[in-house]
Amino acid sequence: MASPNENAIVAGIVAGRIFGISGAAERLGISVSTLKRGWPKGDYPAPIRTSNSRIGFLESDIIRWQRERIAERDARVMQKSA
Repeated sequence: MASPNENAIVAGIVAGRIFGISGAAERLGISVSTLKRGWPKGDYPAPIRTSNSRIGFLESDIIRWQRERIAERDARVMQKSA
């Protein structure tokens, strides 16, 4: 039997969309080649394996990555104005 925490994780994954690499790159505003170079270094969200030959990116990971970049930008703006 799954724990409540495991159920919440599964529910979050099921509720979110999975983008292919080109869709993820478009949502991130970068090229596919930039995404392929950057995710192994941790610059962009990591993919999940959707089949033996395909990968995908969770929408929730993309949104989290975007929010982190916005927070970094806002922190830099606040430092400059202080």
